[in-house]
Amino acid sequence: MVGTMTRSCATLLLVALLSFRALGDPTTAPEPGEPVPEPVATAEVAPKSAEVAVPISPREANGLLLGFAPFYKTKISGVDELNHGASTAWLIGLRLSESKTLMLRYQGGTVPLLKSSAGTTTTNASATLASIEFEYGVVLNDPFESFAGFQFFLPVNLRAYTNWASGNPNVYMNFGLGVGMGAGVRYYTKGPFLFDLTFLYHLGLSLGDMEWPGSNDKALNPAGGPVKGSATGAEIRLSATWLF
Repeated sequence: MVGTMTRSCATLLLVALLSFRALGDPTTAPEPGEPVPEPVATAEVAPKSAEVAVPISPREANGLLLGFAPFYKTKISGVDELNHGASTAWLIGLRLSESKTLMLRYQGGTVPLLKSSAGTTTTNASATLASIEFEYGVVLNDPFESFAGFQFFLPVNLRAYTNWASGNPNVYMNFGLGVGMGAGVRYYTKGPFLFDLTFLYHLGLSLGDMEWPGSNDKALNPAGGPVKGSATGAEIRLSATWLF
């Protein structure tokens, strides 16, 4: 009886051992001739270093510009053209970089007496100059190394413009191109704002007389000749820019 039980236990142990070897024991070396299992690769995840935001220098920032030229007098506003005198020009622009600015300009005035080649006259007619402008400033110094936030620059202004005057019953207009040069000073505050004072002299090239489009009806100057509509003239401009 004991011998039978002993043989049964031995048989069970042998079966368990063979089963265990068939399943594989990772802690047991493989038999000669058996393939060696390759270790499973584990990816090591490097700890992410915290990204530190580097503040943008005010010199490199973009910005929104608002400006006005309180004493801007162009040739078209003179007594030999429309005779509406100096008027205020308003500007809004986008600062693309320290040296580059894109701007839109609007300037209005009142013409005391507007005559036309068709024989009509209009008193107190409205006159408008509008333009799109690109201005490049040659920077002369670093405002933060010297001059306590002040920066000096030489602006070069390129623009395309249109003049129009509202007569009765027609509106007279023309187009032109211009270039301006001058000098300016800029002040960087400790906040997100900077201020400019700019002196410019513009040369305007008119691309035609002021006339009612599609007709021969032209605006006339006091001497009876056609209004050339040149935007040549001097400008003193003040502007503020919000940096972002």
